[in-house]
Amino acid sequence: MNQQMTMGDSINEIILALNEFEPIVLYLSIAISVIFLFKWYGRILFSWPMSRGKLAKIVLSLLPAAAFLIIFPTLKTLASHDVVNDPYYLTLYTALGFAWLALGVFIMNVFFGFSWLDDILNINNKAALIAFTGGYLGLTVIYAASNVGDGPGWGCVIFTVALGLALWLAFALIQNHFSQVFERITIERDAACAVRFGSFLLANAIILSRDLAGEWLSVSMTLADFIPTFIAIGAEMLFIGFGKVRKEKLTAAHYASGGIESNVFLSIIWAIILIAGAVGTVIILK
Repeated sequence: MNQQMTMGDSINEIILALNEFEPIVLYLSIAISVIFLFKWYGRILFSWPMSRGKLAKIVLSLLPAAAFLIIFPTLKTLASHDVVNDPYYLTLYTALGFAWLALGVFIMNVFFGFSWLDDILNINNKAALIAFTGGYLGLTVIYAASNVGDGPGWGCVIFTVALGLALWLAFALIQNHFSQVFERITIERDAACAVRFGSFLLANAIILSRDLAGEWLSVSMTLADFIPTFIAIGAEMLFIGFGKVRKEKLTAAHYASGGIESNVFLSIIWAIILIAGAVGTVIILK
């Protein structure tokens, strides 16, 4: 126990020491955000042919705006008392949020195989678009929740965000191990699977947000707060079971009249129930 407390105290000291690098973080975050958004919209606006993948281009164009509408109001109303009315800190944490999303997009490409450029823009894979959208919004929720409550600086935000990302990513990789969702989305272009997986990524982020948000006390308390959050594992197991059943029925659905449409429709209903359940869980356990 003493060793654990010492380790926790050491991490707390490191987090506090990071505050002296705040100006560097600000300028670096702004630079990464500008490059990320410039590349993002440049690829969307000038991808060839211009008439291809109009739906994908519209959705991708709206995602950064949606992220801003989630992150900035959270900072203005629920962030630390020294952030909500300070233009400097609002700029810092907004820019840091988009730098975080740039990292998140890279992580989804590396671990999930979802490339917004190759899979969505270049080959117009609608299944990848659906799953990517759920992941993008999930990453946004994780970051926004990590800024809720008082804290000693940007270091505690980074620690909380990283913790949330680790759990969120672990759940997704476990899911893929049992159901091979990455291959089904990127190669088979299974839209129904993409709806379920995209909603799963968003629902897990919502559940995790319960303990990502709140006043920062210490590293040990932050880790302890995540114990009840493992209710997300229940959603994980539910999704694994559902995904395996749907995979067995997928081939038959392709040959049945209206089978593909019914498969997607049922997945949409399931997705709505899952996300509503995640929101309800956060409200009940608040």
